Order: sequence, then structure tokens, then C-alpha cells
Amino acid sequence: VNSGSWNAWTSGGTITKCYDSSCHVMVTTSSAHGHATGDTVYIDNAGGMTALNGTHAGAVGTTTSTTFILTDESVSTVSGTYTASSASSHCAKLGCDWYYFATASSGHQTFAVSNCVSDRATNPYTDDAPSTYKLGYVYPASNNPCLTQSLIPLSTDKTALKAVVTGLAAAGSTAGHLGIAWGWYMVSPNFAYIWPSASQPASYTAANTLKAVVLMTDGDFNTPYCGSVIAADALSGSGNSSDHISCNSPNGTSISQALAICTAIKAKGIILYTVGFDMAGNTTAATNLTNCATDAQHYFQADTGTDLEDAFAQIGQSLQELRLSK
Repeated sequence: VNSGSWNAWTSGGTITKCYDSSCHVMVTTSSAHGHATGDTVYIDNAGGMTALNGTHAGAVGTTTSTTFILTDESVSTVSGTYTASSASSHCAKLGCDWYYFATASSGHQTFAVSNCVSDRATNPYTDDAPSTYKLGYVYPASNNPCLTQSLIPLSTDKTALKAVVTGLAAAGSTAGHLGIAWGWYMVSPNFAYIWPSASQPASYTAANTLKAVVLMTDGDFNTPYCGSVIAADALSGSGNSSDHISCNSPNGTSISQALAICTAIKAKGIILYTVGFDMAGNTTAATNLTNCATDAQHYFQADTGTDLEDAFAQIGQSLQELRLSK
């Protein structure tokens, strides 16, 4: 984020100096802004000269370290006196705080980055450390935001875990492949360094260690990504095409990615349980979850809350028996 004390070369709507023959607006920042000629910038919180607020696509012209020209704005159309000292200019490309992109509905959007992550562009079906293969950003629409609940690292604190579960609420679309991926990452020693020491998983070869992942879902996986935005080929339930980027997911559908991740999890010797909850007779989802699980005996279908309690009781009993047998 580049921000500082700004001055555009107008005063009360009267031109006091023109930077070039087109009288484009010149913006001055209090520190180096980092923009380059041809960049797209997003401006917010500019008081007085409010026409500056918004996306300026490919509009950065001649620059110095602390000044840049908005070639899409003229001082004759951006009137007023700049008043807000909190105005900011933001890079608006992939990897920046804001992202300006072409949408699947032939328009454009500018979304802010969130603290969620999407699938990797490279080696998406491994548990390689994120320092080796980076996880993707997520630029969500305001009506389909990143959820506020963060991951809870491995813990034996039942009270804290139950409190978190009780506070969960369904919202947004479903990138189911990311859910199963993060179930894997939680028990993967390759991700251990990102967790607190008390929550770091043991190695795959540690003695007296049993690793298991339980996935509970309605099976409606509808949200893949392309360029850190929901892809054009996302399914129904993933929001509007006006909020989707114009490219299809390079990794395939959410369910195809999920099944590939399930296969990779099982190849590591991790026991994989799946629980289909309230799927409303979705036989395709039931088949996918059965195929995802270690085997058919590790898939549970729960149509009611009581069924769900029974499923988790059976899973707990199964894990206890496996632990005792070891």
C-alpha cells in the first residue's frame, strides 16, 4: 500500500499548473510509490477531488519516485481541492493489495486481497511446504467474502475445539478441494513450521503415530480458482459471473482436484474418513465422497443431526480400536 500526503495540481477547481499539454493530473506521494509507467492503480479516500477514487486502468504515465501522472484524468474533469491526508494509491495487479481483472461477463472488477488462500498454481496435489510451492491469493467479491474463522492448529483442548465448532456458520461458496487439502496440511510434517510448536504434527514415520483426516461436507464442490479469483468455469452456487475472472481453472473443477488430493493423502498412509451431511439425495456427491475415503467403510452419510453424531461416534471408536491394535 502506497500512501502519503497528496497534492494534485489544482486549487479550488482552477488550474494552477499543468504538467503536460493534456493537463493530466499529477499525484505526489510523501514516500516512494512503487508504480511504473503503464501500471493500473486503485485510489481510495481522496477527499475533495473524489473523482480520483477508483481504478485507473493502465493509467500511470511519466513517473518519478514520488510522483506519477494519471493519464486517464484531466484537471479539467477532476475539480475541487484535495482535502484528505489519508488517501492511498494501491498497485492493482495480481500479488498486490488490489487486483483489477477482466470478468467472465466481459466486464472488469477491482477486488481487495483477503487473508484466505487458494490452490497452488504449481504442484497442487502435494503437501510440499508452502515455502517450496506458494499457495494462491484470494481476491473475493464483497458478497462472497473470505470467512472470518481461521484454522485452529492441532489441539487436545476439547473445550476450545467445541467452542469453535459451535460458532461455525455456513456461508459463501464451496472450494471443497481446499478443505480437504488443509485437512492434509494440518497433519503434514512439511507444514509443521507454520504452526505453534505444541501443534506441530509428527513425521510420517514416527513410531506409535496414527494420522487421520475427517472431511465433513454437503459434497457441493463448486468453486475452483484462476489467477486467485473464482474461475469462469465455477459451478452454480459460486456467485455471479460478474465476480468471476475470465479464465477457467487451470487445475480443473473443485471435485476433480479434491479427488486427486484424496488419492495423494491416502498414498501417504493417512486414514481418510468422509462424512456426507444433508446432501439431499445427491448421489453423485455420495459417490465422490466414497471414492475420496480410504474405502467404502470409511464413508458415512448423515442426513440428520443424530446421524452426524452417530457417524462421528463410529469414527472415534474406529480410531480408538486402531490405536489399541498398534
